[in-house]
Amino acid sequence: MDKKIGLLIVGVNGAIASTAIAGVEAIKRNLAKPTGLLTETEAVAGVDLVKLSNIKFGGWDIVQEPHFQCLKKHGILEESLITKLEKEPYDIDFFSAPRTGITNHIMNIDSTMHIDDIMIPVKDAVRQIIENINEFKNKYNLTGCVVVNLSSTEPRKENLEFLNTIELFEDAVNKNNPDISSGMIYAYASIKAHAPFINFTPSATVDIPALKQLAEKERVAVAGNDGKTGQTLYKTVIAPMLKWRNLKLLGWYSTNILGNNDGRVLEDPNHKKTKIMSKTKVLDNILGYDDFYHRVEINYYPPRGDAKEAWDTIDFQGWLGTNMSMKINWIGEDSILAAPLVIDIMRLLWAAYERGAYGVVRELAEYFKDPIDCKDHDFSNQILLLQKFIEILKDNN
Repeated sequence: MDKKIGLLIVGVNGAIASTAIAGVEAIKRNLAKPTGLLTETEAVAGVDLVKLSNIKFGGWDIVQEPHFQCLKKHGILEESLITKLEKEPYDIDFFSAPRTGITNHIMNIDSTMHIDDIMIPVKDAVRQIIENINEFKNKYNLTGCVVVNLSSTEPRKENLEFLNTIELFEDAVNKNNPDISSGMIYAYASIKAHAPFINFTPSATVDIPALKQLAEKERVAVAGNDGKTGQTLYKTVIAPMLKWRNLKLLGWYSTNILGNNDGRVLEDPNHKKTKIMSKTKVLDNILGYDDFYHRVEINYYPPRGDAKEAWDTIDFQGWLGTNMSMKINWIGEDSILAAPLVIDIMRLLWAAYERGAYGVVRELAEYFKDPIDCKDHDFSNQILLLQKFIEILKDNN
C-alpha cells in the first residue's frame, strides 16, 4: 500500500502555506502543471517519494480563519483557479479554522488578534503540539508526519546557556523559560513526536546545539534554515562566477521591497536583523575574502503585496584594475517561488528519514540561505551534493 504522509505546517493560513496546499490540490486535479517541483522531474525519477496525492495537509496558525478565506485574502492565485478548487473538498484537515498556533515572540500583525490569549506555558505548549501530531497521524492512518515552520521571522537570542545541551534545554522547558521561542517549541515537540522538522525561516530552531543533539538522540531527520527563493539564490550563482573569473568584488548593494505580512513583520528592527543575518553570510564564504562593501536592505511596501522585488548593484574590478559593474532587477512572487520548495524538501526529507537518515540532512543545503552544517554556499557545489544524495536514495529503494 502506498505510504501516506502528513505535512503539518506552522503558519498554515499564511501566504506560502496556502499557496503550497492550493498548488498541490490544483496539480492533483490536473488544473496546473508541477512547474517548480524538482521532485516531479526526471532528475529525481527512481526515488521512492510520497505521491502528491498521498500528502495530507494540516497545521497550526494564530490566525483562526477559514482556509479559503485566507487564500483569497492573500490575493496570490487567480480567482478562477480558487473557484475551481472550491468545487471539490481539499485534502486538508480543516475547512473552518486550523489548530490554534503557539506564539510568544512575534509582532501583532493584526489588530483583531489577542496574542496574550494564545500564549501558554512552554511545557503545556509542547504537550499540545505532540498530541496534535499524534492525533493527526492516527486520525488519517498516516505512515508518519513532517512538520515545516513557515511562521514569521522571530528575533534571535544568542549566548543563552540552555541552548547548548539537551539537559539544559529540557530544564528550561520545565521552568517555562521565556527565552524559548515559538520556533524552538515546535521543533522540540516535533522531534519528541518523531516527526522530521523543516525550518523554512531564519528563526532559531533545529540549528541550536541542544535540538541538533536531540535530533541525533531521537534519530529524527531535520533540515533548514531559511528558504532560498530569490536574491540570495542568484547571489550564490553569480558570486562563484566572479570567483572563477578572478574578478575582484568591490561592493554589493542589495535592497528588497515586499508588501505581504512577512514584509510587515520585518519592519521591526529585531525581526529584520534575523533575516539580514541569514542573507549576508554567503558572499565572503564563496569568494574567500571579505574586503568588500556588502549591504542588504529590506523595506515594507504595501502596494506590492506578495510580489517581491530586489535590486542589486555589483561593483567589481577586472584586468588592469578596471572598474566595472552590473545591475540586477529581480521581480518574483514570493509565495509562488517558495511553495514548491516546501513540497520538494518535505518529500526528500521523508525519503531520507525512512531510509535511516537522522540529524541534520545537510544534503538539502541548496534549498536554504543559511544551511545548517553546510559551509559551502556555492550553488553549483550544493547541486552536486544534492545529486549525489538523490543517487544514494535511488540505490536504497
